[in-house]
Amino acid sequence: MKNWVQNHTKIIKIDEEEAALKVNLEFAKDIFVSWDENDDGLMEEDEVIKPLVSLGLAPDSKFARRIF
Repeated sequence: MKNWVQNHTKIIKIDEEEAALKVNLEFAKDIFVSWDENDDGLMEEDEVIKPLVSLGLAPDSKFARRIF
C-alpha cells in the first residue's frame, strides 16, 4: 500500500508541475504577443523598454536600454 501511494503521489506531483509549466508558458506567450507591437514575431528594443519602465521594473528608459 505504501508503495502504491508513493508512486501515485509522484505522478500527481509531476502532473501538477506540467500543468504549472503550461500555464507559465501560456502567460509568457501572452506577454510576448502583447509587447510585440508590430506583430513581426521579434522583440525590438522599444517593445521591451516601454513595458519595463511602465511596470516599474526599470526606473527610466535609459536604465532599461542598459539592461537590454
